[in-house]
Amino acid sequence: PVRAIVGKDFLVLRRDLRNLSQLISPLILGVIYTLAIFRTGGEPPAGRGEAPGWFMDSFRTALSFGNVGMSLLVGWMVSTRLAGVGFSMEGKNFWVLKAAPLRAVDLLLAKYLVAYLPTLALGAVFLIVISVVQGTSADIFLYSLVALILSLAGMNGLNLGFGAAGA
Repeated sequence: PVRAIVGKDFLVLRRDLRNLSQLISPLILGVIYTLAIFRTGGEPPAGRGEAPGWFMDSFRTALSFGNVGMSLLVGWMVSTRLAGVGFSMEGKNFWVLKAAPLRAVDLLLAKYLVAYLPTLALGAVFLIVISVVQGTSADIFLYSLVALILSLAGMNGLNLGFGAAGA
């Protein structure tokens, strides 16, 4: 039953232009913000040059983990769209799912996977591309990937919980 619901939801996401357009906007915003980060060259703005050295070092470190931040931003936007309205996306046909001989756990798992898999895929693509362009080391990339996987998993669960409570 989980695989059938996941398949149905992916077909609906691809067919309905409203859903597709709402999934493209996080991609566009992610590309724009990523290009803005690349324009700075990974260096903090010079300002008036009065900032203490420890602050500038901290800022450089934060910029080196910008790949995680940008991947999470894009992932969270997609997650909010897919998981938050996972149940209300059914519309008037929600009664079919409620009347089906289907366990609630299966329905929740299917809706979770429909939201999590595209979110993780898009976030991972952003993470890989930004890490390659920045020349991130392998250990920082792996740390960033684990942080991305776990953060998106938690955020999807929270968004799905709020969406299920609304249904």
